[in-house]
Amino acid sequence: MSVNITAIESELKKRTRYKYIWGRKQNDAYDQLTNFIYEIGAFDPLIHHIQSTFTNHPKRKELGNYAVNRWYNFHSAVAVEHLFCMHKLVRRFESSRDKYADFYINEIPFDHKTSVFPKNMPRPVTWYKNHPAELADWLYTNQSEQQRQHFANRIFLILHSKRGAHWKLKAEISYMKKIIHQYLDTLKMDQLITLTYTAKKPILTDLIWIEA
Repeated sequence: MSVNITAIESELKKRTRYKYIWGRKQNDAYDQLTNFIYEIGAFDPLIHHIQSTFTNHPKRKELGNYAVNRWYNFHSAVAVEHLFCMHKLVRRFESSRDKYADFYINEIPFDHKTSVFPKNMPRPVTWYKNHPAELADWLYTNQSEQQRQHFANRIFLILHSKRGAHWKLKAEISYMKKIIHQYLDTLKMDQLITLTYTAKKPILTDLIWIEA
């Protein structure tokens, strides 16, 4: 699959000029109404499509914010997956429709997810950086109950900005490439976090911190 990292980063950064407002939790009904985000790669055509699609919809503003944010998150995730697959330890997963795995690292299947550092955590960021298993467990047990919920191997990219707009780091694709490849260059599989939940097989997971 051909992925133009430079082009994706440029388009994502157009999104960061505006406020990041969801208006509601992600849900399957709104996902179905905004699934066109998968087919539109550039920001300006996206805005045009949103305006023409929801012109007469009573919740056009809410749906517009929802669509823009899904588009931003999806295309950032596509770029991040590609960054992993550029590394020699990583092989792309054969089925693009498998929602439980994106790639193999040393022939072990993993999904990846980019998340901002959660709000109102009981301990500071520095504590969780020294206790990654606790944050990984929190992320699994507090994940969405919609289409992406799962308990399988996952690498989390944790975004944390001193300026507070953590979400804007999803557009910093070149910066993330450097950090992801540094992580993979020194990765030892026996140092991954192992979590086990009732009636489920053990999960391999880890955190990669993207900070600025």
